[in-house]
Amino acid sequence: MRRLIALLTVVLTASGLLATANGEAKTPRLIEFSRFTIFPVKVDGLRITELSGLAWDEDEQLLYAVSDKGNVFHFRLKLEGNTIVAIEPVFAAPLADTAEKSRRSRFNAEGLAVLNANNGKSGDTELVVAVEGGEQRIIRFSPKGAMLSGIAVPPPLADRRNYRAANKGLESVAYHAEYGLITAPELPLENQPKNLHTVYASDRHWSFVAHPVKDSRLKALEALPDGNLLVLERSFTGSTKALVVSLRYVNLAARPVDGVCAVEDLAVFSKSLDNFEGLTHIGNHRFLIVSDHGQEDLQDTTFMLFTLQ
Repeated sequence: MRRLIALLTVVLTASGLLATANGEAKTPRLIEFSRFTIFPVKVDGLRITELSGLAWDEDEQLLYAVSDKGNVFHFRLKLEGNTIVAIEPVFAAPLADTAEKSRRSRFNAEGLAVLNANNGKSGDTELVVAVEGGEQRIIRFSPKGAMLSGIAVPPPLADRRNYRAANKGLESVAYHAEYGLITAPELPLENQPKNLHTVYASDRHWSFVAHPVKDSRLKALEALPDGNLLVLERSFTGSTKALVVSLRYVNLAARPVDGVCAVEDLAVFSKSLDNFEGLTHIGNHRFLIVSDHGQEDLQDTTFMLFTLQ
């Protein structure tokens, strides 16, 4: 069943992608090139729905996605220039912590990153998954869903009492070339200002002001080649609960003012029916985002490809 096309208001603004030595930034543009829809079909017995995290494996030429239901999916991505020609599902499995996998995962998988995915070697990729719930966790899995080990969560994220609620926890994880794995709660912690998002590495953190709409939650982040961050925020706002999705550039290189990093909007999608939550860099300044439509198993999944130039 095809959805009505959402009414999109896209705000393209000047923001920095390539930082200079003194932390100042040059000005790229965000350009949307292509959209692609996947119907809620099953692959290996698991329905493609509720995708909440994306990651690109350059070595294997595979796109990975994880879902709120705790499943991992593999896709083959076919592009012609900057146009998506096909996104073909080729594998699916539940994320499992035992050798005997059931068909139902107990993990609420929200964020996804990959390790060893661009080192010129085949067969050594690992998935890093941010798991939300009563216990906020980051876990390593094999690409086929077998749990390898947990990863220490940076303090104060390790204490569940610091979160505003169990379902307002870790929803993003990324690998940064300088700082290693980074992660963030979707809403600021209980003792922090409600409009100030914070991203954590193992030994440091950075804060930035949330997009200025009510309840703008940090859903995904990606480290850029210049060492700064691309973040995806989403808010339900207004009496109609319209979605506001924002793609934003966080400048880690510039000296923060009062400990708060500069942030600029690259694009804002207003009154959207696409609840974008997953984000990944697929090379050549190209990025994909993907929609998560909750438990609506009959609703399509939308991918959008854009570039930063």
